[in-house]
Amino acid sequence: MQHQDGTKTPVIDASVHIFSKSNKDLRSFLREPFKSRGFPDYEMDWYGAPGGEYANGTEGTDGQYPGSDPEIVGRHLFDERGVDVAILHPMTRGIMPDRHLGTAIASAHNDMMVKRWLEDGTYGDRFRGTIRVNPDDITGALREVEKYRDHQRVVQIGVPLQSREVYGKPQFWPLWEAAVDANLPVAVHVEVGAGLSFAPTPSGVPLTY
Repeated sequence: MQHQDGTKTPVIDASVHIFSKSNKDLRSFLREPFKSRGFPDYEMDWYGAPGGEYANGTEGTDGQYPGSDPEIVGRHLFDERGVDVAILHPMTRGIMPDRHLGTAIASAHNDMMVKRWLEDGTYGDRFRGTIRVNPDDITGALREVEKYRDHQRVVQIGVPLQSREVYGKPQFWPLWEAAVDANLPVAVHVEVGAGLSFAPTPSGVPLTY
């Protein structure tokens, strides 16, 4: 953005939802026994956004999920829409009944984002990453923070809006302390394909978007 005094402000898309190409593709980033386990698909199971869930023109050429191809997303954002920097937010599955599976899914998304988006391809230097952690498994969450805290293109930690407990409880304090120590803000975002469908707000499920 060009200002009247000649200075410029970069245009930052602060929440670009990215996906694996398919459940099969996500399994390639999982280790056993989680690779063979069942888990929900990405699709929302409650209200949807007006006009559909996905931006037009972001589908993969072979029917992959929209937002799963860095080249298509980069072209859509940077070349066509004039965005300078995009903060990626991998969409995971919310809180799973098995906290170990939930952590494995979050870790797989982080691995996919870093390898496929941040460290490879045409637009890697313009993407920034959100590390997904499972707040139901503090030990696993701290492990993910430690793994990526020094990555130059990781800029925040992401947790689901839906949770078993309110995030101010002491059980979550080690995670927030780790975020402060790593100098990474925490992003809270409504989740897709949630394994346990908690209401996204303290007042229940909203009637509209």
